Amino acid sequence: MAQAAGGRRSGSVLSVFALGAVYGLAGFCPGPILGGIALGAAFLAFDGTSALPSVLSTDTEFALEERSSDLGAAVSDRLIVLITAAVAALAALLVLLRTLRRRDPQPSPEEETSAHG
Repeated sequence: MAQAAGGRRSGSVLSVFALGAVYGLAGFCPGPILGGIALGAAFLAFDGTSALPSVLSTDTEFALEERSSDLGAAVSDRLIVLITAAVAALAALLVLLRTLRRRDPQPSPEEETSAHG
């Protein structure tokens, strides 16, 4: 069983590092363990990013948060759910159509003329 698990490795070093970086953003401890050593070191060096300098002033950040909050309050939750469902349905349809095209390739014009001639 160990051989089967070892033979089923998929992904490159870059994908493993990216996975570690994502986990590093989601929670401090998993990042260094799963491959995001540089990201974990940045968290250690900057006290979990709290010591990083800000690009915007506190007043500007507050104003942006207020505008975002007002915009979010103006949009209905039902609208967000409907848009999400529509995007998911479209993505599923595109995947289905792509799969069907791979299974049933269309003959090229040269193949059609040689079959009739």
